[in-house]
Formats: sequence, structure tokens, C-alpha cells
Amino acid sequence: MSKMNNENAFGAKVNETYLSYLLNGNKYPTGITKTVAENNMQKLSSNVSVTDQMGRALAMKEEFKKYCSKKGLGSVRKVYWTADGFNWKSVVGVDVDPKYNPTDVLVEFTSGKFMGISAKSTQKKSGGITFKNPGLGTISKEFNLNLESYVKKKEEEFIKANNLPQTQGNRKTAIRNDKKLAAKADEVGNEIISYIRDKYYDKLKSLPQDKIRNHIMTLWMNASDMTYPPYIKITGRGTDTNFNADIEEPNNNPKVKALAEGFIKVEKAGEQGINIKSGYLKIFTIGTKYNSQKLASSINFTGS
Repeated sequence: MSKMNNENAFGAKVNETYLSYLLNGNKYPTGITKTVAENNMQKLSSNVSVTDQMGRALAMKEEFKKYCSKKGLGSVRKVYWTADGFNWKSVVGVDVDPKYNPTDVLVEFTSGKFMGISAKSTQKKSGGITFKNPGLGTISKEFNLNLESYVKKKEEEFIKANNLPQTQGNRKTAIRNDKKLAAKADEVGNEIISYIRDKYYDKLKSLPQDKIRNHIMTLWMNASDMTYPPYIKITGRGTDTNFNADIEEPNNNPKVKALAEGFIKVEKAGEQGINIKSGYLKIFTIGTKYNSQKLASSINFTGS
């Protein structure tokens, strides 16, 4: 990952684990949660970054309390941080696929109800942020596009032509230490990303309206009526002492309504993006990117 991506990843972990701490009565839900929180606090570049994440989490907690009161959900019984390996079935009774339910913190109420929180954190005072990052394999598998094989073939050709290490870390270092090689990697990487975008675009364009609507609503918007447990997205915002938070219900926002009711259009955006529209209203843009160094890191799609 790049330095900025690292900061975002560490910050996100601090934000969501500290939110679980606050909702759990100022106590981390588990020892593992506490360890992850403290480790990621140490990894952030400054104490200011840590306090900003904590400040946003506090604002998120307050908005969540208001939301729960308005919805009559009752008192908090237990809080869970849904990290990798979390046993969903033992808690909510069913298996949960994180591709379709992006809950970071799960709250169980004394009423027996559950509510998930997809935690987002940003310096922005308002406006949208990247909301989804499905991996290359997720899209490739859903549509049988075999994109991983294409990427592997192109990378192997580049490695052989430039006598580079097989491991990503060593290859990344070698590319970044040679300006000419880095320029070649950018060129080939951009070709790969454009190819992937085109294949995904072609597939989306070929889908009938019911199938593209289902794909966008479930994988990208996580707005299927079948999603369980239910969840809301809470975005913590601000820096210094100026923090606030806003809540979005996946099934109750103008963009989801537009997708449900309008004719969905797919358009290319530049060399590497895809615009998803409902009629003339742009809903979001799908991007395609390497996580850090082209030809030496994984590839993700982004929704923003």
C-alpha cells in the first residue's frame, strides 16, 4: 500500500474499534479488539490522527444513540467488532457475506434486535467518500470474466522481460528504484486497468435491467431488502475539535430510490472508470486501481 492508503487503513481500524469501545460502555468488546485498536493507533503517523479518529467516533456514537431512540430499538445489550473470522451464525443465527453486508460494528439490543454499523471516517465536512472496494476476484467470479488470469499473464510477461523478482514486495522496491522501469510499469499497468474496465463495462452493458439493478443494489449499494442483519452507514467527519456525523440508511436514500425506479445507464468515464446513472442522474463512479504500485500489488474496484 502507499503511505496514504496505509494511513487510511490504520485510521479506519482505529475509528471502528474505538466506536465499538464507546458503544460498549467505554470498554473494548474483546481483548483482540483492544489489541488491534492499540496497534493501529501506534501505526498512525501522529497523535493528531488518532485523536481525530476518536473525535469522529464519538460524534458517530451520539448520532447512533439518537437514531436508536428514534427507531425505538431499546438499550444496548452487547457490542461486537466484526473483524475477519467473526462467527456471524453464532450471534445472529445466519451466515453473513461481507460482500453484501459491510457491517463493521454490530449492536445487539435488549429487545433481541440487531443493528449493524458500516463505519466511515473522513476529514471532509460534507459530501461523498469512497464507499466500496470489491476486489478483482469478486467481480471476475460473479461474471466469469477470468480477469485474474489475464492480470497474471501480463505480470509474468513484465517480470520476465525486465528480470524482476516474483514476490510483490521485492518487485515493488525494484520498480520504484528505477525511474525508467517505473514508467514502463505505469504504462503496462494502465493498459491492464483499461482492459479490466472495458471487460466489466461490456458485461454491465449486456445485462438486462433487472440483472444490472440487482447487481448494483446488492454488491455496490448493499441495499437489498434481504440484507440481514440490517445496517446503517455512519460517516464521522471533521478534524481538531470540529466533529460531526451523518447517518444513511441503505434502503432509504435518493440514489437507491432512483436506481429502483429509473432506467439504469452505464457509461465509460475516462480511461479507467464507469459511471452508473439512473436516467440522467449520476449515482456513482466505479473506478479500477492498483492498491499501490502498478505490476506489484493487487487490483481493486472502487465506488465513489
